[in-house]
Amino acid sequence: MTASASDGPSSRSARIATAIEWTLAAVSGVIILGLAGYLLFEAVTKTGSHPVLILRIDGIEAMPDGAVVDLSVLNTGHATAAEIEIEGTLGTGPDAITSTATLDYAPAESTSPVALVFNRPVSANELALRVLGYRDP
Repeated sequence: MTASASDGPSSRSARIATAIEWTLAAVSGVIILGLAGYLLFEAVTKTGSHPVLILRIDGIEAMPDGAVVDLSVLNTGHATAAEIEIEGTLGTGPDAITSTATLDYAPAESTSPVALVFNRPVSANELALRVLGYRDP
């Protein structure tokens, strides 16, 4: 065979296939390095903080024997909280009525629903809400 015969169609398609393989390998490498860099950045910049828990009233529903207060627990922090104790108090002094609830888990940067049940009608103006505590998971 001559040298010109080895430069035939099969040799040309082999060079094209090799070029495509190297291009895809380079693109895949760039994607993998980008993802690794992003995960490293997230791990370094979003650690060591506490959850930031905010309680928001979503609605109050009257029931025959009281009311249900629907809440959202917003965790705007970069850390997760577990076993979140929430307390709602109606009124002040000896006539105050308290309801508590425990939310199992609030991931970082999330919103979770919870409800408090009271044995009398509720007005949003007289309701005091607070987070009693949480546990690091």
